[in-house]
Amino acid sequence: YPRLVESFKNLRVLKVSCGGSFTIAVVQCNHPGDQPLSAKTHVYSWGVLRNGNGRLGIGGNDGPSTMPYQRRPTRVATLDDANIIEISAGLAHTLAITANGEVMAWGKNTEGQCSFFSTLGEAIMSDDVCN
Repeated sequence: YPRLVESFKNLRVLKVSCGGSFTIAVVQCNHPGDQPLSAKTHVYSWGVLRNGNGRLGIGGNDGPSTMPYQRRPTRVATLDDANIIEISAGLAHTLAITANGEVMAWGKNTEGQCSFFSTLGEAIMSDDVCN
């Protein structure tokens, strides 16, 4: 049956997305009355640490290889200043949108899911995406 995620008991969770054996949440850090786009946010992740593909975004291989799970929500500190307003998790990657309209991506990219490189191995510039 559904249970409260105690880690977020007194926080305002704005978004949650579930990937392949992991979960990502966006939490508002300011006061509840703040406007959503002006409030500071933090991103938290937890779940399976697998194959060192960075799916949780918490650094390195997503934790020591002896630890198969990140059981508690862990802040993705590299996104603290990004002000994430939207998030979506895939099988082993995540995409997020900042309040400025920038797209952030992390995790497995073997099929180009994160759009780090084109099929030719060249970096995709933001101007190329809409043309």
